[in-house]
Amino acid sequence: MNFLRSFNAVCMPFAKETKKCISISIFNQTACYSIKIQHRRPIKVYDANAESEIQNMEEDGTSKKPIKRFKDEILGVVELNKEKLWNRNKSKIESEMNVEGLRTDETDSDDEKGETILGSTFVRLGDSDTRFERMIFKVQSKKQRHKANIIMLEGKRLIQDAISAGVVPTEIYFSRKSMIENLVMPAGLIKLYKMPYNKMKKWSQLDTPPGVVAFCQMPKTMVAKQNFQLPLTVICDNVREPGNLGTILRTVAGVGCNSVILTKGCTDMWDPKVLRSAAGAHFHIPVESGLTWDEICKKLDKNTRIFIAEHKEEAEMSSETMIPIVPYFSVKYSNLQDICIIIGGETEGISDEAVNLARYLDGLKINIPLNNNIDSLNVGAAISTILFEIKRQFIINNDLNCNEGNDVKSVK
Repeated sequence: MNFLRSFNAVCMPFAKETKKCISISIFNQTACYSIKIQHRRPIKVYDANAESEIQNMEEDGTSKKPIKRFKDEILGVVELNKEKLWNRNKSKIESEMNVEGLRTDETDSDDEKGETILGSTFVRLGDSDTRFERMIFKVQSKKQRHKANIIMLEGKRLIQDAISAGVVPTEIYFSRKSMIENLVMPAGLIKLYKMPYNKMKKWSQLDTPPGVVAFCQMPKTMVAKQNFQLPLTVICDNVREPGNLGTILRTVAGVGCNSVILTKGCTDMWDPKVLRSAAGAHFHIPVESGLTWDEICKKLDKNTRIFIAEHKEEAEMSSETMIPIVPYFSVKYSNLQDICIIIGGETEGISDEAVNLARYLDGLKINIPLNNNIDSLNVGAAISTILFEIKRQFIINNDLNCNEGNDVKSVK
């Protein structure tokens, strides 16, 4: 008996508190439901007398027209509300499309023109179609790109450069016909797909995508025809930043160098960021990637003069490995038969193999004098400065074939 009294004394406060919480919860739910009911708009309001009159007429069987008329009125109100809701959502969607830069009048005009462009029939992709996503996944990483043997080109100009060089895309995705109307491409050989711009923007790495993407088979080493060609080869040593590598390739193609060699530590030349930064340089100059230094030594001519782009003004090496450092403008490049410039990445710098190669072939280090306590330049800026100085000397001497070559040791 004492145990029951003790149990009741302990448990009763908890039971009352639990009952109180449940009551408060039920009250809150009821109040919330009541508030929602107050804000709902009725479909139709009618009085009780009209309802009783309709019920009496239905029981007597005299007429069913009032009931049918009443139901038709309700259905008419519902359809009217649906139409208003659709118009409101449609105007909202159109305004969002205008903000994204895709005008609705251009989309409608595309629908009216038909399903054929440039002699090829294109397919419209819906929101549930995953063809574009599957292609994007194949080029996300270097391993996936080389396994699928596919590269991605984004932008009309880059796609046209590839087609002009003989690299024909297998598939092209676009948001508007105007994006590909001016492309010069073979008819019937490329699969064309039209897709929403918002979906393309979702998967693009750019803030403002151009609205056209092409996928091509990964080409082999390009053999481009150049009207202006310098006896100059550029070796990129451990350049791991995609933007820097793309800038180097673009500069090399603009100067008119002979070729570019990428060592094994460089980033993938077919990375989408490298392709965008290079602006089509891949298709205008031969590029060899993933070479070891043993393979590079076999490719260089015995008369090749090695120059290492160095940002330091004084050598910090022992006498056994010391290589002279001179300003880049003090070398008479136009007197040389074959030139090789080695430039390293901003993070890793020049490798020991590159230094040993330059020392073995009696090479030099060249630097760009700087002021105001600036110790180095960006890789792209440094290679541009050096290469255009070499081109300037060849233009002045009017000796692009380099028939007469002197020893580089004559440089003071």
